[in-house]
Amino acid sequence: MAIRRLQRSGVPPQLEPFVVWYSYYSGAQPQLVAELDRALGEGDSVDPYVSKELFERYIAGSAAEVALLGTNERMRQMLAQVVDALNDAAAQNGDYGARLSALAPDLDGEPTVETFRTLIADMLDATRRMAAHNASLGTQLSDTLGHLAELQGELETVRAEAVIDGLTGLANRRQFDRTLDQVATGAADSGEAACLVMLDVDHFKRFNDRYGHAMGDEVLRLVGGVLSQAATDRWVAARYGGEEFALVLPGAVLAEAMALADSVRATVAGRPIIRRKTRERLTTVTLSAGVAVWRAGESAADWVARADQALYAAKAGGRNRVMAAD
Repeated sequence: MAIRRLQRSGVPPQLEPFVVWYSYYSGAQPQLVAELDRALGEGDSVDPYVSKELFERYIAGSAAEVALLGTNERMRQMLAQVVDALNDAAAQNGDYGARLSALAPDLDGEPTVETFRTLIADMLDATRRMAAHNASLGTQLSDTLGHLAELQGELETVRAEAVIDGLTGLANRRQFDRTLDQVATGAADSGEAACLVMLDVDHFKRFNDRYGHAMGDEVLRLVGGVLSQAATDRWVAARYGGEEFALVLPGAVLAEAMALADSVRATVAGRPIIRRKTRERLTTVTLSAGVAVWRAGESAADWVARADQALYAAKAGGRNRVMAAD
C-alpha cells in the first residue's frame, strides 16, 4: 500500500518516503499520522523534501535510540565475556595451586633422584599450562579493550545522532522536548526565570518553490549557525521542525530574551543567500519570533503554545519582527 501511494504521488521509492508512508499506514507513529492527515486535508503535496522532514522528525530519533540500545547490548555482552574469562582464570589459578600442593607429599621421607625428576617435570608442566592460559587471557583482554574502544566511538556517535538535527547541527525536536521539560521543572523548583523563543523563516515555502529545496537547506543551515552562536553553555538552540526553530533560555528575563531574539533576526536578515556553485546572490531571508516567559504551574506544551501565539502575531504584524507573549 505504501508503494502504491508513492507511485500515485510521483515520489520515487526511496528509503525515507517509503518508511514515512509505511509508518502512516501501519499507524506506528500517531503524531506522524496526524500531521500527514492535516497536510493531505489541506491539499498540500508530500514531496521528497516533506518526506525527509517527517522522517527526521518522527522516525530518525527512534532509529537512533534503537541503535543506541543495540550498542549498549553489545557492550554488555562483551563485558560479560570478560567476567567469564576472569572467573575461568581464577579457577585455573586455583587448580594450579592445588596441583602444586598435591606434589608436596612426594617430598616426604627420602625422595630419590627419580622422584625429584618426576616432581620437577610435573611442576614445569603445570607452570607451562598456567602461563599458556594467562597468555591467552592477556590476548583476550587486549582484544576486548580494542573492541570496547571501537564501541565507545560508536556509542558517542549514536548518542549524538539521537539528540542532534542532522541538517543544522542543533538539538533536534526530541531533545528540545526533553530540555524544555527540564527547564520548566527547574524553574518551578528554584523560582528562576526562564524564557522560550520560537522562530520561523518567513515565506520559506515561497523560497523553496522559487530556488529549490537544496537552497532551502542552505537557509536552514544559515539559521542554525546563527542560533548556535547565540546559545551559551546554559541555553539550547533547537530545530523544532521544518523551518521553525527554538531557543530555550533558562535564567533569562523577558528583556534579555527579546534582545537576543532580535539580534538573531537582524543577523539572519543581514546575510545574503548565495548559490555556492555560481556565487550568484539570490536574496535575503527574514525571521519572525515569539517570546514567552515561563509561568508558574504552566506545562511545557502550554509554554510552547504561548510562544507560538506571539510568533503568529509577529507574522500577522508584517513579519521580520519579534513579539512578546501576553
